[in-house]
Amino acid sequence: MIVDLDLETMTAQDVVDRQLQAYNAHNLEAFLACYSPTVTVALHPGGQILDEGLEALRLSYAKLFTECPHLHAHITRRITSENLIIDEEEVEGLVDGPSVRSIVMYEVAGGLITRTWFVE
Repeated sequence: MIVDLDLETMTAQDVVDRQLQAYNAHNLEAFLACYSPTVTVALHPGGQILDEGLEALRLSYAKLFTECPHLHAHITRRITSENLIIDEEEVEGLVDGPSVRSIVMYEVAGGLITRTWFVE
């Protein structure tokens, strides 16, 4: 079933929730559909760029979904503002074994994630 989404009326939380559902389903195309074509993924602080643009994101997450078939993230805490979501996540199913906690910040504009930061 294809659902027509009005990206302009989606809240930042709606967008990040949709992205999380696609991530947990390992649905690469649905996952990428949540991101701006010019998305930047970086470390914070420091600003080291991990991925820039959808094709770089596609390569990174296609590899991750293939290498980690049991990958799943749970939100343990969330802070929201108009266009910024900060999630504390517990991620399970990584190749290295035990679950890890991470903090991820998402900036959303026009119904798409424009920037993501992984807090070190």
